[in-house]
Amino acid sequence: MTATPMKLLPKGKGESLLIVDDEMHLRVLLSEMLELHGYQVACASDGTEALTLYKQSMDRQRPFDLVILDLMMPRMGWRECLERLLEMNPYIKFILSTGLVESEMDDRGVPAHAGRVLRKPFLFRELVEKVSLLLAEA
Repeated sequence: MTATPMKLLPKGKGESLLIVDDEMHLRVLLSEMLELHGYQVACASDGTEALTLYKQSMDRQRPFDLVILDLMMPRMGWRECLERLLEMNPYIKFILSTGLVESEMDDRGVPAHAGRVLRKPFLFRELVEKVSLLLAEA
């Protein structure tokens, strides 16, 4: 019996990602794993910090290629953070990360972004494939 080859994960080409999540261990783990897959990663612990980092990237004429934004954060909700990011860059690519169940997501108005939602806990493979797919979009 021969083993079926595992599908290789897509590799990044130095694209820059911003991870916004209040869970430090998750930020560290994701950033290390994504860097090993060829991405440049910065992290923010909340929406306020994310806006500062994104503005700095815009000022350097090198905005982040994609933002991974947790839905449940202190200080600033995901909706306000995303709206302000979209004001800075209406073409921003993003993934919403959540541990919420479907009914809780409905209450927060998330389904409009359903194609960009990644439910926790997720496999690293799912994240890398979604990142790669969104970065490939025109």
